[in-house]
Amino acid sequence: MHAGGAFADQNPQDLMWIRGAFVTSDVEHEYVIVHGDTPSQKIENKGIRINVDTGAVYGGLLTAVVLSGRERTFLQV
Repeated sequence: MHAGGAFADQNPQDLMWIRGAFVTSDVEHEYVIVHGDTPSQKIENKGIRINVDTGAVYGGLLTAVVLSGRERTFLQV
């Protein structure tokens, strides 16, 4: 997503391929975005986004998130 833009106004190409500008942005969005494809050694549980890619393909843990209202529970194996 482009920082500051409404989800409905995003270009489908950008939604699929934007990475750096999104993961470094602190702009609040209308939704919490759960994503992967940007490996990190630990879960990135930010207010506006949750990165669950903890590098399982490289020998790290496989991570999932359970969302229930505002509660976030993480499962790792």
